[in-house]
Amino acid sequence: MDQSPSTCQNCGARLAPGSKFCEQCGAPAGQPTPPPPQYSTPAQPPSYQAPSPQPVIPPSPPQAYVPPQPYSPPPRRSGVNTCLIIALVLLFLCLCLAVLGFILFRVAGSVIEEKFNEISQTIEVPFVTAQPTIELPDPSDVFPQQPSGTEPFFDDFTDTSTGWEVGDDGSASWGYENNAYFITIEEAQSLYWVLPPIDFAANHVEFDVYAAEDYTANTFGSYGAICYYVDSNNFHFVEVDASTQAVYVGKYENGDLVTLSSPEWITASNLKPGSGDLNHIQVSCLGEAITLYINDQLEVEIIDEAVPLEGTVGIFAATYDGVPAGGFKVFFDNFSAWSPQQ
Repeated sequence: MDQSPSTCQNCGARLAPGSKFCEQCGAPAGQPTPPPPQYSTPAQPPSYQAPSPQPVIPPSPPQAYVPPQPYSPPPRRSGVNTCLIIALVLLFLCLCLAVLGFILFRVAGSVIEEKFNEISQTIEVPFVTAQPTIELPDPSDVFPQQPSGTEPFFDDFTDTSTGWEVGDDGSASWGYENNAYFITIEEAQSLYWVLPPIDFAANHVEFDVYAAEDYTANTFGSYGAICYYVDSNNFHFVEVDASTQAVYVGKYENGDLVTLSSPEWITASNLKPGSGDLNHIQVSCLGEAITLYINDQLEVEIIDEAVPLEGTVGIFAATYDGVPAGGFKVFFDNFSAWSPQQ
């Protein structure tokens, strides 16, 4: 039995019975017309934009080598330097003035000489040659030998009632003896001083002194003078050690010892070192100068800018180690004190 389809499977038209082809589209009956093949459109390649052509700039040609120019010094200025001309003119004028001055001087000198000769013929003028006079300083101006200023105090200790202190404290004793004044110290490393019985501020003191013990055998102590004495903690002093022929200058300032001499002990060749030898001591404290004379010979002069405005003088004795039995004894005689005129 024919099973031909009644409709075209391609276009859907009715087919006549027994038809093998569609009268409408011509497609075989019973088989649909295959669809036309589908072609995929190929992908488009990426668009490429060619760069715009640029004009080619040719390179600059190399510069031509220029050789360095040879150095040529600046041309000299022609003509004469103006400053040199001015200098020459001034020099010429100076020479002219010098010549003119010399001529005038000679002329004036001749005129003066003629006038002087005329006057000298009529007037006799004595001519005296002055001789220079050199005045040597008076020793008393350097270190006064004679008291001046205040009335001097003098004591030869023949009178035991002149007012000097007399005492004994067990370590030392002091007072009048054999027409002199003595200080005896029995304790080592001690210092005892005595002030004269005066009521004025003296700054010059002198006296004769000798030690009773033999200085040539042992060094027991020293003696000396005090000046600028304000109190027991403030005074200047000049210490004499006859055994070593040396002197020391110092001061106590608020109780502290200050050395003024340099070196500390200064050699004093005019000291007599023998036992019982008498030495004449002179100490002057004028202003900032402290001056020591021994046996009328200048030994030491010290300058101290820090001195009190006033003070008085005195005498002292001191001991070192090795004080002998009976103590170290010093005698003072012919004591004088005053304030010289400054």
